[in-house]
Amino acid sequence: MRIALVTVVYENSVKKLYESHPGLNDRSYLSQKEIVDKVISTWTSGWENALIKKGWDVISIPINVNPLQFKWAEENDFNSNDIHEIAFKQISKFKPDVLWYDYFDIPLLKKIKSGLNNIKLFLGWTGSSVVDLNILREANLVLSCAPETVDKLNEIGIKSIHLNHAFNPVLLKNIEEKQINYNFTFIGQIFRGKGLHTKREELLKLLVKNLDLTIFSPSYYYGLNKILITALKKISYAVVAPLLKTNWIQKEIMRNSYLREIIRSGNSALMPYDPVLRRKMKPPVYGSEMYDTIFKSLIVLNIHADSSPEYASNMRLFETTGVGTCLLTDWKKNIDELFKEDSEIVTYKTDNECLEKAKWILSNPKISFEIGKAGQGRTLRNHTYDNRVEELLEIINKQL
Repeated sequence: MRIALVTVVYENSVKKLYESHPGLNDRSYLSQKEIVDKVISTWTSGWENALIKKGWDVISIPINVNPLQFKWAEENDFNSNDIHEIAFKQISKFKPDVLWYDYFDIPLLKKIKSGLNNIKLFLGWTGSSVVDLNILREANLVLSCAPETVDKLNEIGIKSIHLNHAFNPVLLKNIEEKQINYNFTFIGQIFRGKGLHTKREELLKLLVKNLDLTIFSPSYYYGLNKILITALKKISYAVVAPLLKTNWIQKEIMRNSYLREIIRSGNSALMPYDPVLRRKMKPPVYGSEMYDTIFKSLIVLNIHADSSPEYASNMRLFETTGVGTCLLTDWKKNIDELFKEDSEIVTYKTDNECLEKAKWILSNPKISFEIGKAGQGRTLRNHTYDNRVEELLEIINKQL
């Protein structure tokens, strides 16, 4: 069987990767892809490696890594610099039985569905916060890490099944000997708006006022100038675009992650987060740099988005435990199905409990190391892509 995995990665991670590897864009496609897979495309490469071990033929396409895609086109005598055209050519040449995408261009997806008759199953993917229902409607089946999202999609007629995230052990090879650079870290988005991070923001405000918490977030880049520009663009989108019936604003939205989020969420706040968080905030980290930051932290905080009120489901659960760092995470009713509380991870039910447990762990670093080690053992035993691929294949086989 043959499967094509199509994904997008964070644009800033692509920029940082190629800046830190001078001449990388001149290397062969396979040489570039090896580095891309290890450093920034770990979700896709995790599934790719696990599926290959099961005898599947796999192609993975990080569609927005332009230098990589352009190199493929060059090496295959395909004269185009359009990433969607290149992806279509890759998929049509590979002739997959299954196409699995976690984000895609709808016109391209429709073109693939109408033009490539060999594809028997179209799989979609989404986290707890759904970016675009129209994209998911193009799939025969949507997989999601969040049970709440699975229920919501099935309720509106989009067939969906739950599948947990996993850890990619290849990342362990890229991490140096452990040293603690940060006492307490949080890595992630901070967006105000329905279904996003209202509870997260409130908890972070409490923690930064009382503890040495370092925040790594894309919101770091939203200073006053950018916020004002974004506000003007939002007004333009809401007021001007319907009158002019143009699509240039839509293109601008696709280039601006914060603008996409505030429009989708109905967020009316000017600031993406409370300014009190700014003094503890650093630029975001992605890929192997993010894992290295997690590894060099004594504690990593996890708090799910507002769209996951009941179930533990996000990637941070497995990223943090996978590299052996103590995870302090919000309690969910399925947490004991994944980890043992207070021995493999530490949980909290309220903001104040989070604060008190963080203080306790920080004053007992030996316990932090013990919990981190136990959590890592659990993840490497039960939560790798090699573990999860058995469930994925069972789902696929039932659909074919």
